[in-house]
Amino acid sequence: MTKMGTLGGFWSDATAINNRNQITGQAYTKNGSAHAYIADGTAGKLIDLGTIAGPTSSVWGIDINDSGVVVGRSTFQNTYHAFVYSGGKMKDLNKMIPAGSGWVLIEADSINSSGKIVGMGMHGGQQHAFLLSPQ
Repeated sequence: MTKMGTLGGFWSDATAINNRNQITGQAYTKNGSAHAYIADGTAGKLIDLGTIAGPTSSVWGIDINDSGVVVGRSTFQNTYHAFVYSGGKMKDLNKMIPAGSGWVLIEADSINSSGKIVGMGMHGGQQHAFLLSPQ
């Protein structure tokens, strides 16, 4: 068993591990915010993924694929937004779909090796599953 660290706070949670032994989850920072992280399962050092909505936003890393791409959800202006973290940058998935689509993507729950993302969002006032395919 390996004890995982934190991002300077008092709590952490791990939610997914990939075949490269990379882990994602959520951990508290020194200032009390909860941020998503990536960690190497052998070293245990957590790397803060940042936020899409400012430093006090809470961010959950929910899944990680074998390329080290993380998906999850973030608090965003009194709601949640789904995100993807790749290449050192966190992106709001709502900015990656057509404007005016009527969707608010709330949570990205899984990403496969080809980058397809599934999750939950709101469309027409109702909760629906979604599948996003990279282009």
